[in-house]
Formats: sequence, structure tokens, C-alpha cells
Amino acid sequence: KIPGVRIVALCDPEGAHLYPEVQKFKDRKEKCDAYVDIRKLLDNKDIDAIVVGTPNHWHVLAAVWACQAGKDAFVQKPFSHNIFEGRKAAEAARKYNRIVSATHGSRGRSGVGEAFACARKGKLGKILYVRGTTYRRRNSIGKVKGSQPLPKTLDYDLWSGPAPILPVMREQLHYDWHWIWAYGDGDLGNLGIHNLDACRWALGKERLPERVLTLGGRFGYEDDGQTPNTVITFYDYKPAPIIYEVRGLPTTERYKGIGSGVVVHCEHGYIVGNKAYDNNDKLIQEFEPTNQDSFTNFFSVVRSHKMSDQQENALSGHLSACLVHMGNISYRIGKETDSEQIREIVRADKNFSSLPISLCNFPSLFWIYDFPISSYHQL
Repeated sequence: KIPGVRIVALCDPEGAHLYPEVQKFKDRKEKCDAYVDIRKLLDNKDIDAIVVGTPNHWHVLAAVWACQAGKDAFVQKPFSHNIFEGRKAAEAARKYNRIVSATHGSRGRSGVGEAFACARKGKLGKILYVRGTTYRRRNSIGKVKGSQPLPKTLDYDLWSGPAPILPVMREQLHYDWHWIWAYGDGDLGNLGIHNLDACRWALGKERLPERVLTLGGRFGYEDDGQTPNTVITFYDYKPAPIIYEVRGLPTTERYKGIGSGVVVHCEHGYIVGNKAYDNNDKLIQEFEPTNQDSFTNFFSVVRSHKMSDQQENALSGHLSACLVHMGNISYRIGKETDSEQIREIVRADKNFSSLPISLCNFPSLFWIYDFPISSYHQL
């Protein structure tokens, strides 16, 4: 709980989720209104701010509507579902002078930012590259034979919102939207966004990379999922790039001791989490946090309206979410290629081939595309 902050309403087009949660407030003798339609919630003048915890395809529209209604918004990850929408959310925050925060997990109170600052100051020598990982098993979501019935408790029109109203072609309507392009962004936009944001933060880059190259596919099973479960994406920042890897199939492998996280490789050592090590894996320093946690910071800035105190603003959220979208765009507009051709392409790329990435254990088919960036870094 945060002093001075009250939850006064919940909104969800799925009644089976909404009403049991509202009942918990009633059981505690606390007033909490129930809304199925977010537009009616935003008409409530007694509400100062909203937390957007919807499927990805609703994030930006909810945030923009909040700004237009004179309310501030705390937007769960990823900040946006595509590049265009993210730009519009950042523009809305600026136009309506509202506090819009992007809650990408790395920027909480953890000491990570202090460790990154150490690396950027050159305490471990020059930053060579940043590597992020999501090693998280994702099981098959199954394969249905036809459109699935909708729950009677769900307003599917409102749930779909800005997305097309499509037949439900998956067993689990609610969580498995993550792996359907109309609503989700795959694991780059699920767990990956937290670490991609941290990668960009480590480099101190307030722009997008010059180009993006992605290799990947959906391997190990045939199901109704559309997004890749295996990905390597190269973000061509100068002078130090980001390499991001998703492994959705079972693995016991860890990179520098982590399954999901970020490693900042420097000349004389590396950063993992809030700790600095030398190249012999000896701990040099552990960093303590000096910032606020995300929710405390958000509500503090809502009260003060001092934009400069905001730790996770809309523009920052937009730029980090763009890394997700560019990686996915590179994958989706690429072409299917056999593994030996992939290796030849990688060897021919002097930036990619110089990095310690092994392709020897990957399946035989990939999608690959070199996605150059020209104007997307311009808000």
C-alpha cells in the first residue's frame, strides 16, 4: 500500500475476473466500483489516475483516452503494441500535460541503475556489448480444430477493442493471447521487454539503433501460437550493440548465472544485475539503490506534477517498446532460410560475426531480415 492512494474502481470486460475482485473490497467494507467499459470509468471525475494492465493491444488506447480525460496513467509492459501507437501515446502525454509512466521492471528500486552508471562511466573500461536473455520454458498452447466458444461472462467486443474481432483459435483465450500477433508481441514483449529496456538503459541510448537483424522461429511443436519461441536479435547500436536471445524450449543453460536478465560486457569486467565482476568472475562491487520503486515514483510525480522526477516516462517507454517491435518486424518480414545459409550470412556481417554467439545448436530453419532504421528514432 502507498499512503494516500486508494483503489476506487476496477474495470474488466471479463465478469468472471472483475466481480470476484470487487467482492474482496466489499468484504473489507471498502468502496470499489465495477466497470466493464473503460470509457465509463474515465467519465468518473473522482478518479485521478489509472493503471493499465490489459492485454497489449489495449495499452496505448487506454493511456491516450486517460490523457484526454485529464487523468494520469501507469502503463504495464510493454508500453505499446506497435511503433505507431507508442509514438501517439508519448505525443498524448506531452499534448495533454499528463503523467504517463511505462512500467518496465528493470527501473524499479534494485541498484541496477547504479551499476549501469558505473559501466557508462568507464569504471570497467569501455562497454563492448550488452547481452540480454529470456530462457523461459513455454509449453505448447495446443491446436484447436475450429473456433472456440466465448465465455458467457465476457464482452468480447470490448475485450477486442482496437484489435480486429477474430474467431478464438486457441484453447486458453485469456493468457495465450501473448502468442497471437493481433494482441501480443511474443516473449520479446512479455518477459523480454523488461530486459530490453535494461539493455538500452545500460548503454544510455535515447534513440533507436541504426538497424536490427533477427534470427528465429517457432520450434518444438505445432500449435496455434504465431510468435517465435526461439530468437536472437542484434540491435546495431554504436559503438556497443545489444544482443538479445529468447529460448522458449526446455533448457538448463544459464548465461553468467542467469536465465533471464542482462549482462553488460566491458573491457575489464561485466555487470550482472546490481553487481560488478572482473573478467575472472570475482565480485568487485554490489550497488545499493538510490531511487524510488516504480509505483511510489509514479504517485509522487502525479502529486507534484514535476515531470523531471519521473523515472519511467512515456518517451522512454516508447523507445524500449520499439526494440520489441523492430525485433518482431525483422522476424515477420524475413524469409525462411536453411541453417547453413544463416551461418554464411552471419559470418559475412562483421559486427554480428565478431560476437560470442553460437548457432550450432539451433534448428535448421530460421527467419532472417536485416531491418535498417531511418526515421523511427524521431518521435
